[in-house]
This record gives sequence, C-alpha cells and structure tokens, in this order.
Amino acid sequence: MLAKLRRDQRRRDTGAGRHRPRLRRRPERAPAPSRRRLGPVPSASALVAAGAAVEYLLDPQQGRGRRARLVDQARAAVRRRRRDAERAARYAEGRLEGAAARAQGAGTFTPADDRSVAAKLKEVLAAAEPDTTDVTVDVVAGVATLRGQVTRPDQIDELVRACGQVNGVERVESYLHLPGAPAPNKARSRQADGSGTGDVVHHGA
Repeated sequence: MLAKLRRDQRRRDTGAGRHRPRLRRRPERAPAPSRRRLGPVPSASALVAAGAAVEYLLDPQQGRGRRARLVDQARAAVRRRRRDAERAARYAEGRLEGAAARAQGAGTFTPADDRSVAAKLKEVLAAAEPDTTDVTVDVVAGVATLRGQVTRPDQIDELVRACGQVNGVERVESYLHLPGAPAPNKARSRQADGSGTGDVVHHGA
C-alpha cells in the first residue's frame, strides 16, 4: 500500500514537470551605431573656387608654367620672411648690446684733459640755438671761460648752464654780452642752480 502511494506521488510530480511553463528570454538589443562627428561641410562657393584652382593649375597648355610660377612665388615669400626674421633678430641683438654698453658707461663723455673738455664744450655751443659762432671757450685746470656776444639775455644763462653740466668742468666763467654792449670787466659770481657740475661766474655790470 505504501509503495503504491509513492508511485502515485512520483507520477504527479512527473506530470507537473512536463506541463511547467517555460520562461521566455527577452531578445538582446543590438548596440546602437556610434555617431561620428563630421567636419564642417564646405560651402558651394568654396568647392567652386577649389575646382577653378585645380583647373587653373592643371591646364594642359599653361598649367606647367603656372605651377612653376606658383612655386617660385612661394619660395620668394619664404626667403622674405627669413630675411625679415634675421633683420629683427639683429636689431634686437644690437639693442641689447647697446643697453649693456650704456650700463657699463659707454657713450658717457669721460674727459682726459682740458683739451678734450674744450672740444666737448665746442660741440655743446655748436648745438645751441640761436647761433653761437661769436662765442669762444677756453678750459684751464677745469675752469671753462666763455667770451663773445649772444643775441638774447637769457641765452647767457642757458650757455653757462649747459657748459657747467659737462663732465670735467669745475667752474664756468662767463664774459658773454649782448650786441652793442661793452665786454664785461667786473666780476659777479653765483652758485650753480644744481643742474650743472660746477660753479658759474658771470663777469659784467
């Protein structure tokens, strides 16, 4: 009896397994195709221009000469740019050398003796305005002496101040006078205003 019950139970289990519903699998989705970013699409005018350029260069009769001229122009442009770059480099190098020389004192007048100081003072007088051809200068032991006539009263102060700023000038004695006025014969001195390197002595009334 017990054995029969077991067989019946096995049959029921087997029948239930046969009629068990099967699970359906979801179909796998295909991966979406990757979208590649395309570059900017050339415009119609650009395509027309490119086509005209190709036709211009590949012309059966004149294309070779045109291509040769184009190559020559490109080479000439490269040479011009190279020359401009070299010129700019030389200019920058010269400026750096000049700055270094000035930092070391180059370009600054360094007097060797009274004669060199007198020569420098003559350059200062020649550059002054108005004309100073009637003015002479002598230097003895660092003392610069100005003689002659000038056209304006204020020109006297300008000249003695300019001469007093020259290296090597210890003192400036001025015998300058205006046209028609007698040459000074009385001494009158004053201290320089600070812009010069030495004392200034005016001779006059």
